[in-house]
Amino acid sequence: MTERRELSEIVLDPESHIYYVAGVRVPGVTKILQDAGFVDYRFCPQDAISRGQWVHSVIAEMEADMFSARVDGRIDWAGYIAAWEEFRATIDYGPGEIEIARYREDLGYCGTPDVVYPGAGVVIDYKTGSPRPADAIQLAGYALLVGNADRSGRDWRRVGVYLRADGSYRAVEYDDRSDIDVFIALTRCVAWKRANGMWHG
Repeated sequence: MTERRELSEIVLDPESHIYYVAGVRVPGVTKILQDAGFVDYRFCPQDAISRGQWVHSVIAEMEADMFSARVDGRIDWAGYIAAWEEFRATIDYGPGEIEIARYREDLGYCGTPDVVYPGAGVVIDYKTGSPRPADAIQLAGYALLVGNADRSGRDWRRVGVYLRADGSYRAVEYDDRSDIDVFIALTRCVAWKRANGMWHG
């Protein structure tokens, strides 16, 4: 039986980005991709990491209808916010759910999609870098967290929005249905490693 946990039971450590569900350590989407070798952030410049975190936090505030004065303090990064505003002006997906942590008990993982538009069946991940092949699999992980009736994730549109410093953006829709199968396979690998004492979070 698939179970969706109450949000109050899901805790994300902001420093380590480790999830806990009812006190038990659970892998997140990014951690699963890292363990599989799909992404590697070890050599990512700190400035790029800080930029991404800042853009995410400002957009989250804006999407929650909260005015963010922090944009004025980082003129060099303001173009990324302008790019998001340009993208938002082109869509009409209805109300969005912003950065809500979710848990799939049957697959044993957590994740926090950037934006979910339930009415339109769209899950979005926005980035300040260039598209990577693994982005499709990351969004598959998010789609599995929010899928409708059968929660297969295949009924959701997955869109990566790549924001640029000059205020422009590129939207990429990932529609290869096998991406879902790839992510499920990765969760099975993690489950096997946990069962055999080989997963250390």
